Order: sequence, then structure tokens, then C-alpha cells
Amino acid sequence: MTLLKNTPLIFTLSLMANTESESEVISLGLSVIMLNIGMYLGVPAVLIVGIRRII
Repeated sequence: MTLLKNTPLIFTLSLMANTESESEVISLGLSVIMLNIGMYLGVPAVLIVGIRRII
């Protein structure tokens, strides 16, 4: 379970390590925010809706 929680963080750090300019930092920062929203809010919401349909 801990690995699943830390995967977006590790992926984020690897993305941000490759930035060289301010515009890259801004664009990657926005994409990282969207990635985190998807991982922490979107995926659990889809799972909950799927489980409720089965029950």
C-alpha cells in the first residue's frame, strides 16, 4: 500500500529533475498537479463508483 501512495511522488521528482528553464518548470509543474489530482482523487472515485455499481 505504501508503494502505491509513493509512486506519484517518485514520478513527480523524476519529472522535475529534467527541467532546465523556467517555462519547463511551469509546464511540468502544472502537469504534475494534474497527475496528482488524477492519482489521488480520480482513480479512487472511479473505483468507488465501480464498486457501487457491482453492489
